[in-house]
Amino acid sequence: MIYKILIATLLLFLFSVNVIYAENIGVYGQLYTIAEPDLLSFIHAKLLQYQENGKLSEMESDFKKRVQESVLRPQSVSDINDATLGDKTIVKYYTPSITLQHNILNQGGTILFYKGTTINPLDSKSIAKVSPNAVVPEFNETLIFIDADNASQITFAKNKINLILKNSPFPIYKIILTKGNLKTASNSLGRIYFDQEGVLCHLFGITRVPAIVKKSGVRLKITEPVI
Repeated sequence: MIYKILIATLLLFLFSVNVIYAENIGVYGQLYTIAEPDLLSFIHAKLLQYQENGKLSEMESDFKKRVQESVLRPQSVSDINDATLGDKTIVKYYTPSITLQHNILNQGGTILFYKGTTINPLDSKSIAKVSPNAVVPEFNETLIFIDADNASQITFAKNKINLILKNSPFPIYKIILTKGNLKTASNSLGRIYFDQEGVLCHLFGITRVPAIVKKSGVRLKITEPVI
């Protein structure tokens, strides 16, 4: 009985609350309509204003300049230091092996390569076990990573190129920048590349430049020399 009385009381309270909030209490103070300028009209007016006072031309020139600078000087690779006096030569190795996480099937469902198979593109024997008739081009490039803003590293790269040209009738090398201006570096070194977002440096574990990457057996040898 008490339970029913409590429910009835609660319902009566809720009903009375709704009635109170629904009551018209009239209008107090002056009302104003919401007025906002059209966005496109506002932008157009601003552009006209900038054009008249010459600021638009200044903004265009500044934008072109910033675009040119970003193209000629990409963002430097992070976490890469320049070699300094007192540093010691660092040598490390990278093995570009991959291990299959799943079976590789052909269209008929036949297993071509089993899960757990390890392939090293620098190791012709590992490739022959998987695909005896496969022909994989040999990696014989020398990769030279430098900071092109560092004059001593530009000189280092030039000397390294001359040494490569002297010792190989068909030299293959790439100059890869981690920092610097593409145009000025190209004027000094010829064709160059830039390690965008540090993909190669992070892959090879390079932490200091200059750095040299070249094949050594079935691995890649990474040398961070002292200059």
